[in-house]
Amino acid sequence: MLNLPTKFMSRHKKNLARTIWSIPLLRNTLLVAVLGAAALSSYDLLGVYPSFEKLLIQSVEKEAERTATHLLHTARIDLRSSQAFSNQRPGPSAWEKLRQASVDFGLWKTRAFAPSGEIIFSTKTEEIGDKNTNGYFFNQVAKGMLFSKVERKQGTSMEGEVLPVDVVEVYVPVMRESEFLGALEIYYNVSDEWQLLHALLLKSGSILLILIGGIIMIMLVMVIRTAQQSLQLSETRGALSTQERLFRDVIDAAQDGIMVTDPEQKIRIANPAFTEMTGYAQDEILGQTPDILKSGHHDDGFYKQMWQSLSDHKRWQGEVWNRRRDGSVFPELLSISTIEDEAGDLTHYVGIFTDISKQKASEQRFQAMAYHDPLSGLPNRLLMMDRLQQAIRWSHRHEEVVAVLFIDLDGFKQVNDTAGHEAGDLLLQEISQRLRQSVREEDTVARIGGDEFTLVVRGTDDKTLERIANQTIELINQPVKIDDRSFTVGASVGISRYPLDSKDPDGLICQADAAMYEAKKQGKNRCIYYSGKEPVQQD
Repeated sequence: MLNLPTKFMSRHKKNLARTIWSIPLLRNTLLVAVLGAAALSSYDLLGVYPSFEKLLIQSVEKEAERTATHLLHTARIDLRSSQAFSNQRPGPSAWEKLRQASVDFGLWKTRAFAPSGEIIFSTKTEEIGDKNTNGYFFNQVAKGMLFSKVERKQGTSMEGEVLPVDVVEVYVPVMRESEFLGALEIYYNVSDEWQLLHALLLKSGSILLILIGGIIMIMLVMVIRTAQQSLQLSETRGALSTQERLFRDVIDAAQDGIMVTDPEQKIRIANPAFTEMTGYAQDEILGQTPDILKSGHHDDGFYKQMWQSLSDHKRWQGEVWNRRRDGSVFPELLSISTIEDEAGDLTHYVGIFTDISKQKASEQRFQAMAYHDPLSGLPNRLLMMDRLQQAIRWSHRHEEVVAVLFIDLDGFKQVNDTAGHEAGDLLLQEISQRLRQSVREEDTVARIGGDEFTLVVRGTDDKTLERIANQTIELINQPVKIDDRSFTVGASVGISRYPLDSKDPDGLICQADAAMYEAKKQGKNRCIYYSGKEPVQQD
C-alpha cells in the first residue's frame, strides 16, 4: 500500500471540496446534476400536479364513452326505440342488468337520466325520481357534449367505516342522430390515483427541499467568501447623502402621483402611486413625455396658459383630465413646479397629482340630490327657480314672453285615502313622466312639493300657451292604471307671464299659484291666467 505523509493527507482533506470545485469538468457535472434534479422535481410539482386532473378527466371520459356503450349493450337498451330513455320508470329487468354490469365494471355508481333531467335509474335506488336542474345538464349534456367533474364523496369500507372517496363524475349523453334520448352518469373511484400522485409529490417535494437546502448552504458559503465585496457595497451605499435617501423614500411612500422630468420634459422619475393611478409601468413611462397622458379634453389655449404660468410664476395648479393606459379618462388635481440650480438654470419639472374621480362623482350625486325631486326625478323648487331666472334673462335679451304654469292635481287626496300612499307615489311618478315628455327641450317641468308641479315655458304667445295648458290637463286627465286599478285625477292650472304680470321669479310663482286657486274655485280641471282670464278650451 502506498503510504502518504500524514500532513499531506490532512491538507488535501481540507481542500477536497475546493479542489473538486476548481476542476471545470467536475464542477459543471455537479451543477448539471443538481439543476437536473431540481428541474425534474419542479416539473412534477409545477407541471404534473396542475395538469393531472385534466389528464385524468380526459382519460376517464374516453373510458366512460366506451363503458356507456357496453352498459347500454349489456342492458339491451335499443336506441332506435323512442322509449329507450323515457320519464316513465321502467321495470327492473333492463336496469337490473345495468346494475350488475356497473358492478362488473367496478364503477363506484351509475345513474341514468331522462331528457327532462329526472333520474330513472341509479345504483343507489333512493336517488330515483330526483331531478337534475343544473344548467350544465341542459346547456351541455342535452346538446350532446360530455360533462365531467371531480368530487370528494363519502364511501363505506367493508368494516362499515365511512371514508372519503375521490370520484370523477362523467355525464355521457345518449343520442340518436341529433336527438337527445337521455344520459348516463358514471362515477369512477380515482382515490388510488390521487394517493399515487400525493406520493409522487411528496417524493419530488422532498428532493426539491433537499436541493434548496443545499443551494442555501452554497449561497451561505458564497456570502461568507464575498463578505469583503458586501462590505465595499455597503460603503458605497453609505456614500448616498441622507437627503437623497429621504427624497427617494418620501416619493415612493407618497399617496399622490409624482413624476419628475428633465428640461426636455422626458420623464425621469415616476413613483408607485403614479403607476397605480395611470396604469403605466416604470419601464413604459420613463423616457416618455407627459403628452402620453393627454386626454384631448383641453384645447391648445389651456396648455398655453399652463406654460405661461410656469414661466412667470415657476408653478401652476389646476384640474386636468388625463388618460390612463387602458384608455379611460379621469380627473386629477395637478400641481407643477420648476426646479432650478444655483445658477438659476432649469433642471427639472416636478408634477404632483391626485385622482379626484371619487370627489367628482360625489359632487355630482350631491348636486343631483340637491336639485332634483327624489320621487319623480324632476327638478325641484331650487333648480326650477334657477331655470326660471335664466329664462327671464333670456326673455329680457330676446324680448319674448316667459310663462309659468302652476299645476295642482284635483282628486289626488282621494287616491291616497283609498289606495294608500304607495299608489299615490306611483301615480305622481306617472304624471311626472307624462309632463316630462310633453315639454320642449328648452322648457322646464318641476315638482315643487306634494301634488304640485310647475312648467316654465319660453317664447310663446297666448294662443300657444293656451294650447299647452289644455294639452297638459288632457294628459293628466288620462287614467292611470296601478295594480289592476284605474285612477283618474284632474288638474287646476294657474298661469303668470313675464314681464306682463311680474318681473321677478318669486312674483311669477306667487301669481301663478293664486291663479291656480282661482281655477279651483271656478270648478277645477281648468286653466286661469293671473289676470282672471280663462283660456279658451281647445277642441
